[in-house]
Amino acid sequence: MKLIRPASITGVATLTRAGEATYVTPEGLVAMAPVDEPRWQGGILLVEDVATNLLKRSQDWSAGWNTGNARGTLTAGATAPDGSATATTWIESAETGGRYVVNNTSINYVAGAPYTASAHVRQAPSCVTARHFAFLVLTAVTGGVSNATAVFDLQTGATTCDAGGADGTFTASMQELADGWWRVEMTFTAGVTTTGAGVQWRMTDRTTNAGPSWTGDETSGLVLWGAQLEEGGAATSYIATAGTVQTRAADIVTGDTAPCIVAINVPEPDTGDPAAWDSGTTYAQGDEARLAGTHLVYRSKQGSNTNHNPATDDGTWWISLGGVNRWALIDDYVGTQTVRAVSPLNVTLKPGRCDSLYLYGAVGTRALVSMRDGLTGPVVYERELVLMGPETGDWFAYYFQPFRQVAAFVLTDLPPYIGGVITLQIIGDAAVACGMLVAGQALDIGDTQYGVQVGIRDYSRKATDADTGYTTLEQRKFAKTMRAIVRLPREQFTVVHEELQAYRATPCVWVGDSVADSQPLIVYGWYRDMYLVVDYPTTGVYNLELEGMV
Repeated sequence: MKLIRPASITGVATLTRAGEATYVTPEGLVAMAPVDEPRWQGGILLVEDVATNLLKRSQDWSAGWNTGNARGTLTAGATAPDGSATATTWIESAETGGRYVVNNTSINYVAGAPYTASAHVRQAPSCVTARHFAFLVLTAVTGGVSNATAVFDLQTGATTCDAGGADGTFTASMQELADGWWRVEMTFTAGVTTTGAGVQWRMTDRTTNAGPSWTGDETSGLVLWGAQLEEGGAATSYIATAGTVQTRAADIVTGDTAPCIVAINVPEPDTGDPAAWDSGTTYAQGDEARLAGTHLVYRSKQGSNTNHNPATDDGTWWISLGGVNRWALIDDYVGTQTVRAVSPLNVTLKPGRCDSLYLYGAVGTRALVSMRDGLTGPVVYERELVLMGPETGDWFAYYFQPFRQVAAFVLTDLPPYIGGVITLQIIGDAAVACGMLVAGQALDIGDTQYGVQVGIRDYSRKATDADTGYTTLEQRKFAKTMRAIVRLPREQFTVVHEELQAYRATPCVWVGDSVADSQPLIVYGWYRDMYLVVDYPTTGVYNLELEGMV
């Protein structure tokens, strides 16, 4: 059995950004986030430094570009990855030769500095024969000019990169978007300082050759959008330009001392949260109010309730119902949920040292879990969870029985980085939700023995009329229960006993199954009773009676 000791998350950081910024949605579309709004992309919170698109015209390739060697027509008005009619269609002519356009912006490269060229590109819907995209970077080297190239296969996503004998290093990659679009990028390090350099943006009929010559069919071609050239070793989020160079402001995170919520895309207060408690308001029995200081919702237990602060009340006037919508996923109440009307639900935590994660009550089709080493460090963990499954695990159930939400997941393989930043993204077709998200450290307290008893403590109301014998049932909340015996070696007695004592009257995650896939054996709650029986000289057993939170 594993005991996951939760991080006590009470703080929330602040993310600011002095301007709009783009990101890619889970559906593969480019979207715009307003000022100060967090962005998530690929299940990761985007925290980017300031960046500048050095190209003056990033969208309309039919204007402001040198198209003398396009050997085709460039027409604005095609649908772009952001849904706007700002992409450019490039259809090849019947001429024979290579095909490329060049940015008219004069670029000055600094020796030893990395640069990244990127673009959004897809094959034209009218293509008879497959067409692909390529970069050709003109890089000055000792004795002349050398061409570094990257070719992008728009059908398979494969890349071919050739430094072409130029100084510096060259890499290429592709990101698949929606509707056949790709974002392609090439990073190169300037070998020497260059004045007035440029990038050729090429069409090619081959997947490994950036500069072939062929006779066009007047039908095939590409659709182009979102060109970007920036300093740095990777493409950052797209920055639109329309005649002048543009800069995206940096994302600045403050107050991110662990354990805390770094960012979440649910506001506080949210629609459906009650009004804030007011000392001058008289509350009737059943009225609800929220407190910003505790992030909790309270219900009045009696009428004429005036000037009784829920935070200091001893239970006479108020009862806590759990967190407001934003905080429901990290309160101690299993029966509450953080709900977002539109997919996805994103939350990023900085829990401190953590190696385990418990997810309960998720609503959606899939979830992405990731961990970074710090806010901007490398991604050190990624996992995709399927949130819908058949009622039983056979093929008949898969095809003919309704799918259900998978109730709980336990992940115990996270790398224990002290500065780890964990992001959960829940994706669905409609509203999405999360009932509980617990991050913490796992302790192995012994081997669960056969004979585990699991059940529930039901708080539903059942009333039978003494005259008629009719029974009225009102389904209400319940708590999971589990009685288990775990065996452990004698040398673990002290550590386990001290930890159990330390976490008395504290909700924790108890995982009774060694592979954490048997949901009845996972309880978020507390132990009602525990005692150690030393029945062998080298081992003993703990008898645990566990009760879940409601």
